[in-house]
Parts: sequence; structure tokens; C-alpha cells
Amino acid sequence: MSEQKQYLPGVWIREKQFANGGSVLNVSVKREAIAELAKLLNDVAAESGWARLVISGRKTPDEKSTHSIYVDTWKPTGQAKAKAPDSDDIF
Repeated sequence: MSEQKQYLPGVWIREKQFANGGSVLNVSVKREAIAELAKLLNDVAAESGWARLVISGRKTPDEKSTHSIYVDTWKPTGQAKAKAPDSDDIF
């Protein structure tokens, strides 16, 4: 049985598509939700130093939001754990 997804409250994501085939995801965060989001992300990152998030298309997009965002709770199993990059600059 899979874990219940922990969606980020107060966040709306809307995809904008361009005539040339490109697209962007516009993310809006309610002002009132910023402190709660910061605490949530800090709690999630407490163990590994990273907060992994998943952005996925909604099954039923509406005018406000086409995508949702939630905490990725996957953890490596076995002996070899994934090593996080040494730098914050991962690109």
C-alpha cells in the first residue's frame, strides 16, 4: 500500500503553452501559505538536507491549476544510498 501524498498547500501551478510548441509552468503561492510551506519543507529536509518534490499533471485540470505538487517520500533501499550533490548548484 502506498503512502498518502502530502500536497503543498496554497500552491497553484498552471501550464502555459506557446504557439511554437514550448511551454512553461507558472507557480503561484498564497502569501498566507509561505510560512507553512517553509516549515513543511524544512521538516522534510531535516533528515537528508534535501526536500524532494514532484510536480505532476492533474487528472482533472481546471482554470486555476493544471498541475499539482507534493512531497516525494521515496527513499533508497539496500546498501547503496544515493549521494546528494556536494554543491547547491546542481545544474
